[in-house]
Amino acid sequence: MTINDQHKLGLILDILKTHHLDGVASQSEYEQLYRTTKHYLDNQVNNDYADTLQAIHDYSAQAMNLDGYDEHLNNNKSNLETWVQSLS
Repeated sequence: MTINDQHKLGLILDILKTHHLDGVASQSEYEQLYRTTKHYLDNQVNNDYADTLQAIHDYSAQAMNLDGYDEHLNNNKSNLETWVQSLS
């Protein structure tokens, strides 16, 4: 089964919901967010979400350079909520 763009958008949304609701994150989740949003941005897929996807891409890129994620998640709590609403 091929993963299409709708599946990828669902993956992004699932990870963001976990970050927002559970307040936990992992390095692999940030790497997945980074790769998936990069795909959208590089291929200009679904321009309706371009600004949101760019913000999520930046969020994940910042996190990949951190040792811990608690402060990063806390600082982005309102962004996470906004992104989840925007992509839902």
